[in-house]
Amino acid sequence: EGEEGEGPTLQPVPVHTRVASLLLAQWRDIHTRFEGGVQSVLQRVRDEERHVINELSVRRWQYKNFLNRPDTRSAEVRSLQLAVNALDLHLRVLDETKNELHARATDLQEKLFEASMASLAAAEEEREAIAADEHVTHHARVLHVLMVQLAGEEAYRFQETRTLLHDYYLARAGRPLSYEPPAPLNVLALLSEEGQAEMETIEFEAGEDSEWSEGDIA
Repeated sequence: EGEEGEGPTLQPVPVHTRVASLLLAQWRDIHTRFEGGVQSVLQRVRDEERHVINELSVRRWQYKNFLNRPDTRSAEVRSLQLAVNALDLHLRVLDETKNELHARATDLQEKLFEASMASLAAAEEEREAIAADEHVTHHARVLHVLMVQLAGEEAYRFQETRTLLHDYYLARAGRPLSYEPPAPLNVLALLSEEGQAEMETIEFEAGEDSEWSEGDIA
């Protein structure tokens, strides 16, 4: 009996064998579905990881080729430099030699300008290709969807486990099980302050329904 001024304390009753078997089967189904769903999502995450690793390997090879691409500008400058250094000192002061060197320097300048413009055009095409490439964005979206699915699997397990435990405590209290399905759990709403307050209210009401401690039902 309870202390003076308190209401009667409910005593837990044994769960009927058929009810216990039903709850046990539901418990196993919940975990089987949860494990299967999580394994499926994680397998897709590993597939995405392999795709990203392969893509990074290709990009690394492309960047290596970019760094090792041939550039004739240095060779052109080196060729003129060697030609100038090979001239005898008494020839360098001649006007004909100076005019020839100026002409060759002008030709070299034009060649270097054309080569630089071609390199700039190629670099611009490469930049546009990189900007238009949505590889990273695509995989980020896929991972986002997979994480949402993983959270959905966890929310499903929580919802089903909460319902199963509610039925279990009703059976321990000797009350009939409810045939009405519980309201769907809105996980995003529970993350807000209002949702947390609602969750605390649900836990408080569940504690009032049981009216016994964990030691009583152990």
